[in-house]
Parts: sequence; structure tokens; C-alpha cells
Amino acid sequence: MPEAAPADGPRILLLEDEWLIAEATAHSLRRLGYQTLGPAHSVSDASDVLATATPDAALIDTVLSRESSLPIADRLTELGIPFAFYSGFERSDLPERFKDCRFLRKPIGEAALKAELEALLATARARG
Repeated sequence: MPEAAPADGPRILLLEDEWLIAEATAHSLRRLGYQTLGPAHSVSDASDVLATATPDAALIDTVLSRESSLPIADRLTELGIPFAFYSGFERSDLPERFKDCRFLRKPIGEAALKAELEALLATARARG
């Protein structure tokens, strides 16, 4: 039986192109009490989500199968939505403008994932 998403938890945009990782991460998010927007598998998918919903925070893979997620990182920055890169690559692979962004190295356990998301959400609350 599929796990129901919480109706009132913070909304997290998940941009991840690898199906298995996307599903496992979405499952973890729901289990931790978050609503999952997505998983989006491409820049186009994530743009569609952002056109219809406003996430409280986002997790974005740095490199998608055929494209970079940097346009979504730029859009999230414009919108003031906190995000973390969620990647198997290195922080040093990011452009200079994103060097200070939160960076989660795959794989990540649920406790660490929750701690990182709570830090992102605290940033959003502080911005007010």
C-alpha cells in the first residue's frame, strides 16, 4: 500500500533524475513528515512544479541525465526558496555563485536528511 503524503508538512521540491533514488528519497521525505513536490526528473518538470506550487525548500541533484539543474537553482534563488544540492558529485563542481549553498552528498541517511531540511526551513523562517 503506498504511503500517504502528510497534508500539512512542509513542502519540499525534489529534483532527481535517477528513478530509484528519487523514489527512495520521496519515501524518506514522506516518512519524515514532509510533503513532496515531485519528484521532478528534469529542469522542465521542476519548472512546471514551480509554476503551480511554492515549495518551502528544495533538494536538487546537480547533474541530471542530459542537463544541469543550475537553471532551477537560479530560479529558487530568485524566488527566495532555500535549497540544497543533493549530489554524488563534489561541491567543487559547482559554479562560484553556489559555493556557499548547502550541499548534501549522496547517499544520506534519514536523520541527516531531516537535520539538513530543518536547517533549510529555519533559514526560510528567518527570512520571514
